Amino acid sequence: MSRCRLGVDVGGTFTDFVLFDEDSQEMWVHKSPTIPQDQTQGIAAGVTSLLAQQDVAPEDLAYVALGSTIAINAMLQGQTAPVGIITTEGFRDLLELRRQRRDSLFDLFFQLPLPMVPRHLRLGVPERVNAEGEVLAPLDEGKVREALARLGRAGVKSVAVCFLFSFLNPRHELRVEELAREVIPGLSIWLSHRVLPEFREFERLSTTVCNAALGPTMAAYLGNISSRMEDLGCRRPPYIMQSNGGVMTLRGAQERPANTLFSGPSAGVVGGLHVARLAGAGNVITFDMGGTSTDVCLVRQGAISMVHEKEIGGTPVRTPMVDVNSVGAGGGSIAW
Repeated sequence: MSRCRLGVDVGGTFTDFVLFDEDSQEMWVHKSPTIPQDQTQGIAAGVTSLLAQQDVAPEDLAYVALGSTIAINAMLQGQTAPVGIITTEGFRDLLELRRQRRDSLFDLFFQLPLPMVPRHLRLGVPERVNAEGEVLAPLDEGKVREALARLGRAGVKSVAVCFLFSFLNPRHELRVEELAREVIPGLSIWLSHRVLPEFREFERLSTTVCNAALGPTMAAYLGNISSRMEDLGCRRPPYIMQSNGGVMTLRGAQERPANTLFSGPSAGVVGGLHVARLAGAGNVITFDMGGTSTDVCLVRQGAISMVHEKEIGGTPVRTPMVDVNSVGAGGGSIAW
């Protein structure tokens, strides 16, 4: 019985597959059109075709990893779930006030991007924790119930909860989660102290909002991937590429969907680095052109350039990422 490893890269135009036999060291590639209506259908069809061509049984797959652009596309195209915010009273406009950083410092007509969450869905409740993690004002549970009910009536699918200094004392955020289960069972709740347990409340809030907005979409997508791979007979659960160039479980991606924003592009950079090392090159520029976009990254002295924060569709997201620069110009798959 052969032990094979399978890599899948879902792009906007094509889905690419690479099958590697660990015993014989043979490698096979396959390409099929991406199905926008249901990318998982195209993944399943491509995997089935490639395994049949090479006479490999699904149970022989010892490792499966997937690169995807569904999260970044959802953010850029505004196809995320409606989100509500519950935060410390007096700080509901934090998402709109942002920081003083501006792309055009001397542009008197500069317009900030619109926040992902409109003001009527950003609600403050009485509570306060100080910079030492001490409770200055208790959580007003009655106001929390009112806020949750109001957001539920507005039709939100997720709620981002971000209180001041909750990373030092998460008691109030945890209580909101408990109350949400009572008031609106099934509502997706995202707590900032879990998403980004560090200071700077604006970045913590915006990153939590990003996860909340992507949560329902990614949960459905990853659930479909898991089901389709199981239906094919794959015994090993697949992994998904993270923005930092590593992999994570599907469950981990459901808990932190923003970590997959650069899932597909980061995989191309890691692959490019491997080829560069084989060629003995330490300083290279990886150039990954697909049918829809082109991704470029700098590798200096054998190390991939990394960043810890990027702005996606006007929303700052703080999480480790490969420093990929993308442009909406493809054509690398034109021969297919």
